[in-house]
Order: sequence, then C-alpha cells, then structure tokens
Amino acid sequence: MATHSGLEGKFNIMEIPANGTLPLPLPYVSSMLYVRPSDWPVKYCNQPIQWQHVGLAGEVKERIMKCDSSEGNGVYRFCVSVKRENYPEQLLTEDSSLILPGHTVSIRPAVIIRNLLPIELRYYIKDTQICGTVKTGEKAFLHAADPQQAMELGLNLENFPTCKELVVPPVTTGPQYHKVKIRLYDTKKRLLELLIKIIFRKGGSVSIHVTAPYWLVNKSGLPLVFRQDFSQQDAAGQYEEHELARSVTPLLFCYAEKDLPNLCTMRVGKSVQGPDSVPVWCKRFSLESGTGMRRLNVVPKTGNRPDWVYNIGIGVHQGKGLYADTNIVTFAPLYEIDNQSSHRLAIAQRHLAQSETMKLDTCLIALPQCKLPFHWPRLDLDQLLCVNLLDVGSSSWSGGFRIDKTDSFHINIRDDQNVSHLLKVEIVMEGPTYFIVFGDAGEVPPPIRIDNWAEIPVEYFQSDTTEQKLKAFVQPHVQLPYAWDEPMLSHSITLRVKGGTSATYNMDKLEEGKQLCYPNFIYLRASATVPRSTQDSSHTELVLEVVEDQYIKFCKKDIGNRNQLWRMTSGGMLEHEGSISPRDPHSRSSYPSGKSMVLDIDDIAPRPGRIVPLTLRKRDERRKATQTWKFTEDGRLCCVDGAMCVQTLGGGECLRDSAVAVVGPGPPSGRSVPAHMKIDRQRLLPGSGCLAVRTVMDGPIRVLQITDVSQGSVAEVTKNYQDWVVCEEDKVAKIEDKSVEKKSSLEICMSLKGGLGLSLVNYSPEELVYISLQNISLDYISNPNYMTVDVAVANVQVDNQLFTATRPVLLYVTPTPRRDVQENTPALHVVAQKIPNSKWNAEIYKHLIVNMKKLSIQVEEELLWKLLQFCGFGSTDHLDEKVTEGEDPRKALAAATSVKTKRYYFGLLKIHTSLVNLSMLTASKLSADLKALKRDMSLPLVRFEDAKVDLDPFVKSHLFETIVFLQKEIGFHYTEELKSQAAKILGSVDFLGNPLGLFNDVTEGISGLINDGNVGGLLKNVTHGVSNSAAKVVGSLSDGLGTLNMDKNYQDRREQLRTGAQSSGGHILAGVKGFGNGLFGAVTSIFTQPYDGFKEDGIEGLVTGIGKGVIGTVTKPVVGVLDLASGAANAIRDTSSSSSRISPPPLRLPRCCHGAGMLLPPYSQNDSKSQKLLHDLNKKNLEEFFIAVEQLRREDRLMSLITSRQVYFLLGGEADSGNIILKVPHKELCQCLVVEIKGRYYLELVRLQTSASDQQRVPQIRCDKQTIAERVSQQINYARNLYEEQQHTLTSTESEDT
Repeated sequence: MATHSGLEGKFNIMEIPANGTLPLPLPYVSSMLYVRPSDWPVKYCNQPIQWQHVGLAGEVKERIMKCDSSEGNGVYRFCVSVKRENYPEQLLTEDSSLILPGHTVSIRPAVIIRNLLPIELRYYIKDTQICGTVKTGEKAFLHAADPQQAMELGLNLENFPTCKELVVPPVTTGPQYHKVKIRLYDTKKRLLELLIKIIFRKGGSVSIHVTAPYWLVNKSGLPLVFRQDFSQQDAAGQYEEHELARSVTPLLFCYAEKDLPNLCTMRVGKSVQGPDSVPVWCKRFSLESGTGMRRLNVVPKTGNRPDWVYNIGIGVHQGKGLYADTNIVTFAPLYEIDNQSSHRLAIAQRHLAQSETMKLDTCLIALPQCKLPFHWPRLDLDQLLCVNLLDVGSSSWSGGFRIDKTDSFHINIRDDQNVSHLLKVEIVMEGPTYFIVFGDAGEVPPPIRIDNWAEIPVEYFQSDTTEQKLKAFVQPHVQLPYAWDEPMLSHSITLRVKGGTSATYNMDKLEEGKQLCYPNFIYLRASATVPRSTQDSSHTELVLEVVEDQYIKFCKKDIGNRNQLWRMTSGGMLEHEGSISPRDPHSRSSYPSGKSMVLDIDDIAPRPGRIVPLTLRKRDERRKATQTWKFTEDGRLCCVDGAMCVQTLGGGECLRDSAVAVVGPGPPSGRSVPAHMKIDRQRLLPGSGCLAVRTVMDGPIRVLQITDVSQGSVAEVTKNYQDWVVCEEDKVAKIEDKSVEKKSSLEICMSLKGGLGLSLVNYSPEELVYISLQNISLDYISNPNYMTVDVAVANVQVDNQLFTATRPVLLYVTPTPRRDVQENTPALHVVAQKIPNSKWNAEIYKHLIVNMKKLSIQVEEELLWKLLQFCGFGSTDHLDEKVTEGEDPRKALAAATSVKTKRYYFGLLKIHTSLVNLSMLTASKLSADLKALKRDMSLPLVRFEDAKVDLDPFVKSHLFETIVFLQKEIGFHYTEELKSQAAKILGSVDFLGNPLGLFNDVTEGISGLINDGNVGGLLKNVTHGVSNSAAKVVGSLSDGLGTLNMDKNYQDRREQLRTGAQSSGGHILAGVKGFGNGLFGAVTSIFTQPYDGFKEDGIEGLVTGIGKGVIGTVTKPVVGVLDLASGAANAIRDTSSSSSRISPPPLRLPRCCHGAGMLLPPYSQNDSKSQKLLHDLNKKNLEEFFIAVEQLRREDRLMSLITSRQVYFLLGGEADSGNIILKVPHKELCQCLVVEIKGRYYLELVRLQTSASDQQRVPQIRCDKQTIAERVSQQINYARNLYEEQQHTLTSTESEDT
C-alpha cells in the first residue's frame, strides 16, 4: 500500500500479508491510498481508494478497481469494500476533510470460484488465458477476470475432460443471486450436471459456488455401480476400476436423463463373485432424505446354488451451510460387527453353526476392538446370528438371535465343562446401519439368576431346548448367573430334581410357581455305629434292611439299596420302599393305600417281657398298635405304647453286620439306654423333600429362587418384598453372622409454603421466563436398605417475561369449572424409591412416578426460539461438510459402547400427564439470530389455540437402560402421542377459525343447560365460540392481506397495536386505531413507498416503490376494516370468557436486568415497576433500558426516571406524556450538579453548549433533602457517562459471508 500526496510527492510503502490486517498510521489518514499486489508485475491502481463518502455507521460501499500491467497487456482487478464501523454517525459535508476516519477497507478478489465438490476442480475462462485448479473446499481468486463483462466459464474434473461453457452475465446494479447448471461429459460422453450458484455483490464482485446435486459415498466395503433407473448406461464417472474395488472418493451423481424418473439403482461390481456370476440391479430407490435398505443379488451362472445377497443400508442427509444444495448419500453395510469385548469371537449364521461340517476357521473372526461388515451367507435360511468364543476351549455356539432391530440382551456360550460364559450384546441403529456391539458381561448385571437355597442340586434348562449339553445343575446354596441359551425360544425355565418332579416357570411373570418334590426316604440307623467324625473310618454304619425271608436285620449301609429305605407316614407307620415299585412322589395316584408294606412284629400281638422278631406286613387297621412307631427323646424306636423298642438280638455284643433286629422290652426305669437299643433316622437326601420356587426381582435381575419349604425365614423375606427381593451374593456366607454393623439413617421433612422461584436470564441480558413452584412439601428417608423421596408441588406457573409477550403466562394449572368437583391434588407429584447398589455401574429404582394435573400451555414463537437458544441450540453452525476416509460416520457408536455406560433400572417408571390445553402463537417478525435458528432447525409452526391434547401416560416396567436411551424413549413416546392428536391441533388452527373450539364451547353450554338448567351459560358459551372463530378467521385474513403491501413500517405499527391490547377495551381501541392506520396508510402509501425505494436503491427502487404504493393504496383500507372487525370480535370473546378459560395474571413483572456496571442485579419490584413505566412512556422501545428511579418531592410526587438514553422528570408516576415536566437526553447533558439556594437543594442540569448557540437556560429541580439530590445527581452522571462510553465503544458487526 502506498500513500501519495501528489504525483511527485513523498510516499510510504506498507505490505499487508494475505488474509492479514494492517492499521493505518494516523499521519497518513488524510493521504491518498493506492494499492497493488506485491507478487504481480502491475502498477498501483489508477485511482485512489475513497472512504470519505461512507459516513453512516454500518454502511458498506464497494467498487471494482484495477491495476494496469507495467509490461503491456494484463490487468489486475480487485474489489474495494469500505465499511464504516459503529462509531457515532457523522453527517456528510462538502469538506471531506471533516469526515472522521473509522472505516475498514477490505480488498477482495473481483471473481471468486469456490469448490464445494469432494474432488479437485479445474476451471478456465474461454478465449482467455485464465485457468487453474481448486482443491476441495477451497477458493480460487480470478484477479484477471472482468466481472463487468460477460464471461464463459468452463469446468473440468478427473475423467470429465469436456464441458459446455456457462455464460456468466456482467454485474448489474444491486446484489443478485442466480442458480444454474453446467454440463460436463466424461470420456464415454456421459453427462454430469453440476450446480452453479452465482452471487453478484453490490460493488461488482462475483462469487461462483460449484456444487453437485448428489454425493454417493461408498462405505460398504464392496465395489458398487450406480445408474439412473431405466437408463441403459451407468452413471457418469464410472469405469472398469469401479467393478473391481470400491471408490474411495465420493461419486458425483445427477439425473442426466430428464424423461426418466428421478430414481437410482445399483449393483455390486462384477469382480465380487468372479466371472461365473452375474450381479443384478437392485430395486430402485430415492436419493432424497431418509434411510433405507436394498438387497444386491449376484446370480451364479452354473449350478443350482442360491443367489449371493448383500444387504446395503442407504442413508441420505442434506448438507449443511454452504453445502445445503447437496444431498449426501451414504452406502454402508446393513450390519456391522463391533467387538468391544476381551474375547476373540467367531461369527456365523445359525444354520452354518449347526452343521456338522462347520469349521471355526471358515467363519467371520472378530478380534477384540475390531469392526467388521457382515452379510448373511444364505438369505434363504434363518437370519439368526450365532457367536462362539475362540479363546475358551471347546466352547459351543450360542443360540441364534435377531440383529434387525434395536435391542439389548445377553447371550450364553457353554464350554466343554458345561460352564456358562455370558456376553453382552447391544444392537444400535445409526444411520442406515445396525451396529452389533459385543461387550464383556462383567460390566452389567446378568439378565437372570438362579438362586438355589435348597439342600440338594437342581437341574435347570430352557424349556424348549432338547440338547443334553444345554442342561446343567445348580448346586445347593449357589447363585448362578444365566442368560437364554436360545434367545428366540420361549422365556421359560424348567427345573428338575433328580428322582423327583419337574416344573416349568415363565420368567416374564413374577409369581409363585409350582413346587418341586423329591422322595426323601430315611435310614433306620443304629446310633452306636455312627462315625464320630468324617475322618473316622473305623466304624461301619449299620441300618435296618429287609432281607429275602422278610425278616429285618442290621446290615451295612449301602447307598442305592432300596431295601434299606423307609418312609414314615403322617400316621406314624414306617413304609418300606423296597417292597413296592418306584413311584412319582408328586402324584397322589402313585400312593395306593393297602399295597405298601409297613414295619410290624412277627407275632399276633406284643408280649410284654419277651423278644419278638420284626417283619413286613400289609397295612392293617386291626394291627395299628403294632404298625405304629415313634422315635422317643432318649433315642429309641418304640411301638406306639412305648413299652417295646427295636434292638439287637443278643445285646450290644451282637451289634454287627447281619445282626437280627427284634422288638423287646426297654431298659428299666431310671437307667440309661444301652447302645444296642438306640435307633435314629437319617435322611437319604438333605431337605424336607418339597421345594418352593418363585420368580422375583433383584433390581434389574430376574431371580428364579428355589427354597426348601422348611426354610420359613427365606420365604418370609420374599413375602415382605412381594415382587421385589434384593439378595447380595455374600448373604449366604454371612447368614450366620448376626453382628451387623450399625448404619445411620436420615429423615427430612420440609415444607416451603412460599415455594421457590427460578428466573432464566440469557446473555443479552434479558429475562425469558419466571418459574414459580408454590407450596412445596418434601419427605426424604435414607437408610441402608433404601432411599425414598416424595415431592409435592401444590401449584406450578411459568410466566413469559419477554416485554413483547401477548400471553404473559406460558404454563399454568388449568382452572376447574365451578360446577365440577374441585381436585385437592398437587399440580406436580414425584415419588421415587432407590435401592443402594455398590456392585454394578447402575442406579436402581424400585419406582419413579411423576403425576401432573391438567395444564394449559401458551407458547409464543419468539420465546420458544429464545429458550432453545438459551439451551445451546444453534450455537454451532457447521458450514463445512467433510466426508473423508478417516472420518468415522459411527458417531453414535459412543452410545453403542453403552456396555460401560451407567444404566438406570426402574421397577416401574410412570409419567402421567393429564389433559393439556395447548396454544401456539406465531410471530410476524424475528431477529436475525432467531431466524437463523428457525431455519437450521427446520421446524414449521402454525398458529392455533386451546387444542385439548390428551396424552397417554408413559409407563414402563422393569426398564434397564442408559440415560440416552431413556431420553429417546420418552421423546419418541410423546412425539407419537402428539402426532396422534394432530386432528385436534388441526381443528384448533386460527386460519380455520378454531372449529374444534367452537364445538367444545357449544357442547359445554348444552351440558350446563341439561345438567344445571343454566341458560345464561349456554348463551355465554355460544357467544364465546362464535366470536372466537370470527376473530381468528378475520385476523388471519388481515394478516394475509397485510403481507401483500410489502410495507415493513406499516406491519410494525399493526403488530405494536395488537400487542398492546390485553383487555376487551384494549381490543376495541386497537381495532379503531388499526382502521385509522389503514386509511392513513392508503393515503400516504403512493408517496412514501417510492421515496423510500429511491433513497435505498435509486431508480430501480423508485419503480419498485411505485408498485408497492399502488398495492398499499388498495389493500391497506381493507386490512384496516378487518383489523376493526377482529378487534371487536376479540373484545366480545374476552367479555364472554368463563373463569375456567381465563389465564391467571403473571406473578411478577419482568426483572430489570441492567444493574451497576452492567451486572445482573437482584430482583427489585420497584425497579420492575419503573421499567414498565419506561416502556409505557417510550412505546416499548427496548433499546432504551431503565437505570434508576427516585422520588424527589413528596407534595407533588415528583420523580426522576433515569434511562440509558435520557432523564425524565414526571409527576405522579403515571405513564402519561402530560405528566412529563422535563426530559433531558444524555447527548445534550454535560453534567448534573447539586446546588443549595436559601437552604433548599436543587439539581442543576448543565447542558452542552455549541459555538452557534446562545446561552441556554439551566434547569433546576428542587429536592426534599440533600441526600436525595446527591444520590440522584450521582445516578444521572453515571447514566450520562455510561451513554458516552457506549457511544464511543466500537461494537462488532457480523462480517459478510464471502
């Protein structure tokens, strides 16, 4: 850059780097500025850069300038943009030297080509030497091109050498925007059309954006070939290499043949299955938004083998920012394996895994932390996946499971020792692909656990399985984690006791199941032969055995010998098991009375004092005295009378193997029992012979609990918990330890009658909403076993605190009509019970129940967008769309690794929302940032009122998921519920006149007439419904006509009038003013519109303004009449509204957010009232904000209202311009002083003096006290200094998007 005071004067050269900035030193401010590129052989520009003609803050002016070549032909062109920053505006004068500098001079290329393609682009201008290449996402600057002349632009890509040049017209006045297409041809003369966006800027520069309508991104791992449906040739840019391997770079695609449907089709490359196969084109699909799937078949030429089939997922999303005209279509495998476990996994289709010829080295092998695409080998067979563990010796394949839906479960893989190895499976759909994620099961609780608290082992297996290897035993006092061996079979478990009964239990039902029984016979054992310890082998246990001659002898205990087994009946008889055939102990029919043989004496009757041998006889009631036995406390087996007992023939010396057992007299009274008379009983199996089985929950785990019926304590525990039981694994080991460590408990009961208030303030600062929770009660109990929380909120109200709000209450509890029974329930009630958990990475809740009363929600569009902005939406706007090989499109796979993410279990999760009255009020204008947010979110809104939406409650039982999944589940539920209520919302829209509201009003009136005989209520409801419908229809018509006149100022005045109407009288007044506004606009429109157009765009604006003026002259009177009718109908509607329809008043005025030092002050009701007073005085000019207020005198209630723009002195504190006795703007104020005159204190406002003005009168305002005067003076001076600081502060403005 050079400064030049004349052709031969002094000059100074300064160099600015590319994309750099350089502040101009003050000595050169008034010098002439010349520019030339440092790396081009050209002279300085032939004219100096002018900036003095730009004097308004924010104004931008541009022009094209050029530098001539010093070597003959060749010109360097550039665009100079001069922008005045937000310094105080300065009026332009004839003397340009009086214009103060505060400008930014930007040097831009005259022509810019931006490559928005994923591949490199070559460009050229026909009949010139201008050409070059542009890498993807970058720009090319064409300094030699002349945008003021027509240019023929040509483009080339790799394999696209031919182009039909595009004529870029010369720049005309004013910014313009064109979207055209350019034709490119590949080496096979196939057509590719690219989109060209030509942006003409005001100063003459041109930006050319090159985009493609579709990017086809192949992430499938297979070579894919594409063509337009019904076309006879493949899409442009595809050659023989595309048949061999997949293309790494995206394929540019367009619908080249206009007479064919805009649909696409594809096939796999011919190299996939070799030359003996033929790939087939798939069913056609669209390249617009959404996801889908296509099957790509490869047909074998020989043999009768089924087709090879590849499932390919298709995901389409629109580009962001500059890429918004491009649809990015991603082709990925429908299924992808992601092994996040620590095992090496073998993956196979179920029918292959079950075949005997299957070898592990022929399946898909997934190493830890590896990702693999998966295709079904045989699509004609069952589509179930099986898994095997390669690092566990001789393990079996898991059961088959589906992978075509989102799910979360465990699979069970057994080794050669029949030990179960569990594996966690998460199936997550992201884009077009299902990700099957395998993780270690140790991170999460097992789905099922079998707790065997009985004394015997129990066999278990899934009910519908038949393979013996899937059956195993759970040992006594063992807790066994379990998952389904076959996930696709019924969810039931069969239990079987060896030698006893079996039963099936449905694990989906929490209930008491069928009891298991097993024959628990006893041995009649000689007590003297029992070993004293398990290591003592010198003793041989002798038991009673029936020998062949039906006599009873003492023989050595022989396990499995049925002749030694006895069963004692409830009547005291000892039945012999070996004398009858084996029977089902659970079947009553297998216990035929009369057939069993019982223990008896071998004589007609007992003979006192004599020894009688023992034998077996059939049951006989006549021999009850000799067939009934009992075990005495001193260890003998006696007849029922107790006189005779079983003993060894020959006394204690004969107690040995094969000794004869007899019945003889017992020992004399008072003597100890001899060893040969002691007989006890020993059970064949431990336990009572009867097992209780029930299904309960241990947090997220379904527990199949097996207990002996004699274990009353464990059964008692389960009864206390009903369907819920918490069993720690170490409970068995510590069941004998009664010394329990004392743990503290906490109980809190709190009541907040006044409630809580929450204010949301954004960065502006501006208060958005005020949330009030009134009359809160909290009950909290925490102990080692559980934690419960019970919160009740009597009333909830959310106020819309925006100054422009027409509905000041966003959410409130719907009032109950007087004739209905008043509900004495809280507006919000939350009950939760949490169970402590230290073992798993999970939070366990027995229940979480949220209940809400009927609510009314009135959403205003401006508040909605500001709340979304407050929550962070729209804060990151990505202008670039990157599709590279290194980028992982599985961004939600972080959620798929939820194996390690904390999970939440809810025995019952219930969110109950009653009837909701929903209203939506759209905004006629929004700020630029809110418009951008609305555009990014693509959320269309329609105006409706009082749509009665009835949402079903969200209820889930035994839910065990991550917080992300829960949020999606709840969001999906209520989204579907709102969709199901679309008819009610459509029936409440304004442009239809809210017909559903009219029907509800009439129905309510008729109901009141029938039930209560209320004729007045009928008339009132009908009047309300008709006037409401009329107001909405007329209002919609007036809004539609109002937009036709294209007069922004007129629309702003209409909106201001309607916003200020909050009552019936206000609606009438707004209607009258709207009518007058329409008539006045009709008279003046033909003059004001052309003038405004000429001032903005010159002659072109004048012509446009004349057209707008003519339209406004016709439409504005009609709009005024409609506004009058709408105001009258609204007034009638408000007058006839019942108390149940009237929303409560806001709880408080909006907060004053501007405190000292621009910090957020605490809420002050006085400041809020004063802020409202200011808005009433300045017609809601929100750029002027409140600073301070003070009462100066009591007798006439004179007060000072200090704002960011001026100081008001007014009487009575009423919002009436007649009460203002003095108004001093800060720009006219020099300072405020406190003066004392005759013992009175005055505020003296010293105004600024100009050189041309006469001595001005200095106003003085009397104050009651010196302290008041000093305080107000300090506040005024502070406000004035703040004003000066803001005036001299350079605020940044949004830079122009280049």
